[in-house]
Amino acid sequence: MKPFFIIMSIVSPFIVVKGESMQTVKDFQWKNRIIIVGVTDNGNYYVKALWQKNDGITDRDIVWFVADSNSIQTNMDSVHQEMASSVRSYLKTEDNGLQVILIGKDGGIKKRSPELNIEALFQRIDAMPMRMQEMRKNGQ
Repeated sequence: MKPFFIIMSIVSPFIVVKGESMQTVKDFQWKNRIIIVGVTDNGNYYVKALWQKNDGITDRDIVWFVADSNSIQTNMDSVHQEMASSVRSYLKTEDNGLQVILIGKDGGIKKRSPELNIEALFQRIDAMPMRMQEMRKNGQ
């Protein structure tokens, strides 16, 4: 095996994937956990709350999206139309209030909630077997 591939196989699970190659939410499977926040009004309050917890978000390999009626904000570099459609497909259209969805690295929905409690999401993630394995590897 060439040294580049050995290094990438060790390092790549810890890279938060950003960029144009990610077209849908499913493209993050086995790379990142996802938090989708759906709001009917301006999502800036939730964006600010997520940025304030950026260290914990980065540590847990989380990519987040806040989707309001006009736009989607994220901690990624940008959101393409295909990604925006994919994010919105997870939101229940009949729900007019706040929707929070946690998607695990395996691509499964781990939690749906009518409130954004970032600490509770962190606790839920930290209790997942894959996250526990990550923490052991990192000596946490």
